[in-house]
Amino acid sequence: MGFTSTTVKYVLFFFNFFIALCGATICGISIYVWKQDKAQFSDITKQDLTTPCIILAIAGALVFLVAFLGCCGAIQESSCMMILYAIILLALIFLEAAVIGLTYWKKNELENTLSNKMADAFANYNSSPPNYKSSIDEMQKDLKCCGTTGPSYWHSGVVPDSCLDSSSQSASKYYQTGCIDAFKNFIQQNIKTIINVALGIGIAEIIGVIFGLYYASHIRRYSERGYA
Repeated sequence: MGFTSTTVKYVLFFFNFFIALCGATICGISIYVWKQDKAQFSDITKQDLTTPCIILAIAGALVFLVAFLGCCGAIQESSCMMILYAIILLALIFLEAAVIGLTYWKKNELENTLSNKMADAFANYNSSPPNYKSSIDEMQKDLKCCGTTGPSYWHSGVVPDSCLDSSSQSASKYYQTGCIDAFKNFIQQNIKTIINVALGIGIAEIIGVIFGLYYASHIRRYSERGYA
């Protein structure tokens, strides 16, 4: 093959190597968010982010495997592998687009549902089982928040020690942000991170489909002419 096809071959290889890393990244981020949610908040909300996180983790793993297929197809100069790679990649693009759309569409509903359940959990803080109180205390420490709306939420005047802000230089020694707002920010930041990574991968995948089909056509054309 000529210089152009050789260039495309190695561009595809390194491109797919990069995509494989991106797939591993989105898989890792999804698992991290799921672990964080399970560890810190599921006792409070009685609902977690398991489903979207697992879907995205599986999608990330599939991206990794497909990118690996692309690397192998490029190095071995196999038109069949490259066509299969392009078809699977195209299917993944539609799958990821659907997941991103569903996640974004359900974001506000998820936030409101979790916020309502969190408000109920805080309302029963003093009468809650130890694991609930512990989860609320951990949330206040980790998210640097206090009550559902701020320190004033604790009407009894007894503010939990988990609200203490050791780094505060102001007159107030407590975190000023309410946990509902802090939790919404936590969800938004993590969803935004996942969506941005997924969008970046999606754009790269479209480029991969174009290059893959071009290279497969190039391999087949040279093979038919007896040059490969």
